Amino acid sequence: MYVNEDPYLLCTVMTHTRHSTTKANTCFTSGVTFLEAEDQILIRDLEPMRNSVIRPAHTFFGLVQLSTY
Repeated sequence: MYVNEDPYLLCTVMTHTRHSTTKANTCFTSGVTFLEAEDQILIRDLEPMRNSVIRPAHTFFGLVQLSTY
């Protein structure tokens, strides 16, 4: 996750194997930061040729506004 093109949260998962098998990796990443009204958030894979499973039963992405007002 990037905020205004600056890295903020990273999830790196690496698996080495001697055999050419398909392996699934999971990752949970969370954080809290202050965002200005014009800030932009970008979510992207860290490496090319990676596959992300984006399905309602398998993936959650959310933003929560925390405020003292």
